[in-house]
Amino acid sequence: MIHDFDIAPYEQTASIFPAAGRTPFYIVAPRYKPDSAGIKVLHLLCHHLNALGVPAYLVIRTRLFNQTVVNPEWNTPLLTQQVADHYEQAGITPVVVYPGTVSGNPLHASVVMRYALHYPGVLGGDKNYAAEEMLYGYSHAIADFMGVPEQTLFMPTSNPNIFYPPNPETPRHGTCFWAAKYRQFSGQTPELAETDSVEITRGKDALTPDGIADLLRRSQLFYTYEDTALVAEALLCGCPVVYLPNEYMREPIGIEELGWDGIAWGDSPEEIARAKATIDKGRDNYIARMKAYWPQLQQMVNDCSARAQATAQTSPLQFESQWWVSFHHPTLAYPRNRRKKRLGGARHSG
Repeated sequence: MIHDFDIAPYEQTASIFPAAGRTPFYIVAPRYKPDSAGIKVLHLLCHHLNALGVPAYLVIRTRLFNQTVVNPEWNTPLLTQQVADHYEQAGITPVVVYPGTVSGNPLHASVVMRYALHYPGVLGGDKNYAAEEMLYGYSHAIADFMGVPEQTLFMPTSNPNIFYPPNPETPRHGTCFWAAKYRQFSGQTPELAETDSVEITRGKDALTPDGIADLLRRSQLFYTYEDTALVAEALLCGCPVVYLPNEYMREPIGIEELGWDGIAWGDSPEEIARAKATIDKGRDNYIARMKAYWPQLQQMVNDCSARAQATAQTSPLQFESQWWVSFHHPTLAYPRNRRKKRLGGARHSG
């Protein structure tokens, strides 16, 4: 099923002849990994911009040139030298989007949008960003920490067509949990690993999204030692969430967006009872955030495009590094995406 909040922006912006000369967005990202919410955010940002008629391209950073780099079902063309040359020759300044994990300004872009998906420096990258960069936080908490509380771009990445509640009469039993970064940072084995609670993991033995959804639909509780997109997926599946506070997580970064409905802070009986009693509202909160995302995205496009139109790219962007996949290994783009670039060339031309 396609929900109304999925199609409304597309209907409003569809055009046979998209406007020429629009500011392009070059989004620096790692290769696509379906089990990484942060990477999905960057790739989906490219897809959403193109869906709105805003030319957007991925600049993939990876040393693994023999692996998948994009999701073939999304409109995420790779930036090529030909495309970059086109905008340079037309005098159109691009907006280069870096996640917080990229240090500095390796492309030497004149206009930078810094999209911090976590607090600066926590997962790598710089702790402080250049004064001229346009800062956006994935959540209000992150944006506020950076001093730009109004520049929040909260993108829901959990699909309610996959993650949805079970039939009311479906019995629930057992629990499941997530502790990937907690294991990495603490070097400790979480206590729940010593119980019969099911651990959700990454890697070759990881569950598919459908498998995770099935697990969440039959579990009584989902425990987590850290921030994760699984929180939203549990809420969508009607499974109450229990955050287990520790020295590596003192407050959920997206709590202002999601709210506390369906979510317990700590495992006290009172908190868990409250989470169970409010789980239906937790799902409603997430759906509301899906609708609120599009105006935030459009505002970001307007603000960044205005900056780019008022700023000249003083020198060609720098793509010498062997990490830039589309410049050194252009054939790694999926055939479907290459077709889109050929057939949709007029849309991306000035």
